[in-house]
Amino acid sequence: MHAATALDRLAAIAHDLWRDRMERAGWTRGQRYEPRAKHHDALLPFDQLDARDQERALLGIRALDCFEQLAEAIDYQRGPDREFTLDDMREGLPVVHNDPGGPTPLAPGEPGRIVEWKADAGRLSAICVRWADGSTSEHHPAAGELRRLEDE
Repeated sequence: MHAATALDRLAAIAHDLWRDRMERAGWTRGQRYEPRAKHHDALLPFDQLDARDQERALLGIRALDCFEQLAEAIDYQRGPDREFTLDDMREGLPVVHNDPGGPTPLAPGEPGRIVEWKADAGRLSAICVRWADGSTSEHHPAAGELRRLEDE
């Protein structure tokens, strides 16, 4: 996607959010701006704004410099450190503890195997691991305490 196209789309989204906020505050579309009556001439779709108002919206988005922040907000997890899901679960899946100083008293990298898991509302909620020393521990998938071995 080209930056100009993305900028236009972000400006339109920002304008829609502004419109929603104004309408929730009791403003309505008017032929001209009348604050006492809560009428605003820009309460219409972005593509119907005059060029001056569209440019103001674009300038506002540029001033935020939000492209990098938006790109960094996305994390498509891959590899052995990605969060576990129900689809990943199978008995015997080899894992290691990501935090040797955590609740499992094992040497760093000592493998364990998944022995069971729990789901809540269709999402993985807990993973039970049996470690080489015979102990078991329960882990929350989002905590990132476990890492797969077989993806390496």
